[in-house]
Amino acid sequence: MARCSIQVPDSGGSHNPAAVQLTFDRTLLRELVEEVLREAFSALDWPAGRIALDEAEAAQACGVGRHVLRDLRLSGAIKAQKIGRKFVYTRNDLLAALRFNHGGKDQQ
Repeated sequence: MARCSIQVPDSGGSHNPAAVQLTFDRTLLRELVEEVLREAFSALDWPAGRIALDEAEAAQACGVGRHVLRDLRLSGAIKAQKIGRKFVYTRNDLLAALRFNHGGKDQQ
């Protein structure tokens, strides 16, 4: 069963909200983050009938600058396909990059 605990140290009678410590079960926290990401991407205004977005559209959908996606693509952190002169990103490309980046930070 997932656990969450809240510890409030005894501060001699004075309540200091900054002293509150939250401890989350690692599995619970991972599930929560994944659920939030799923909800966020399901709410994306993905254009009907489109299977991919160009770099500018994908950057706007993710809320980042176009150069951020370009740099991630060049470093290999995100997958994209080149069609003609444009690089395009599928919804799965974007989700995979988020999962990969989250997993890398989680393993510190």
